[in-house]
Amino acid sequence: MIARWGHILVLAGLLAGRASFGQGKPNITTTTLPAGTVTVAYSASLSASGGGRPYVWSITAGSLPGGLTLSGDGTIAGTPSNPGAFPFTAMVQDARGMTDSQPLTLTVNSNPVITTVSLPTGVVGASYSATLSSTGAVPPVTWAVSAGSLPANLSLSASGTIGGTPSAAGKANFTVKLSDSKGGSDTQAPTDRCTTRQKTYSPHISRRAASIAAASRCSSACDTEDSSTAGTDRSPVAKRERRRRSLSVCEGQTEPFSSRGCCDWL
Repeated sequence: MIARWGHILVLAGLLAGRASFGQGKPNITTTTLPAGTVTVAYSASLSASGGGRPYVWSITAGSLPGGLTLSGDGTIAGTPSNPGAFPFTAMVQDARGMTDSQPLTLTVNSNPVITTVSLPTGVVGASYSATLSSTGAVPPVTWAVSAGSLPANLSLSASGTIGGTPSAAGKANFTVKLSDSKGGSDTQAPTDRCTTRQKTYSPHISRRAASIAAASRCSSACDTEDSSTAGTDRSPVAKRERRRRSLSVCEGQTEPFSSRGCCDWL
């Protein structure tokens, strides 16, 4: 009877030992990896089942993208430095020395770049529309103003379109940021230009042919200048000089004028 119980205990111990090691050799269950983006922190974990824990992971062929490493516990982490597709073979070894291997590819996307460097001039009271562009962004992308502000009554949509009807003349300096679905971004600050890159723009809004008030003010300034010099030199050179002096009245009201001054645009 005692011998029988002894056999039962030995068998139970063997079964318990087998259970602690799982069934058979380990099996890598990771078959794909999420893509990364240049200069954006990356982290992904390899997984396996079966065999006996703990597992130890390593790379037996190929290599990870620059800036990334595989730790013994199966975590791939770091900040990728170069774009491209990087094939490699991962191997897991269990506590009994049994192994399994799996070919994998890790893709690193380029950081997006805003390619719009200038914006068209708008006119007060006239409908305005301009679309920002980029390369290397992974859709969907989102655009936003990150510094400064757009001209009055204009707005930037998340899809990258600046639209509206300008209500005031002048230049508005602002910076836009583009962010893509993989965490990449770029900003840009263009002159007459509008991104996670960030770009700053200074689109010009003109009153030309759109603001009677500005035209009236400038015309009045020129008439005043001419009447104040009645009876004096009326040569073209003198008249151009008087127009040039009247520019101070119109400063900030219209776009830059030619050397003859603010009156010559009327």
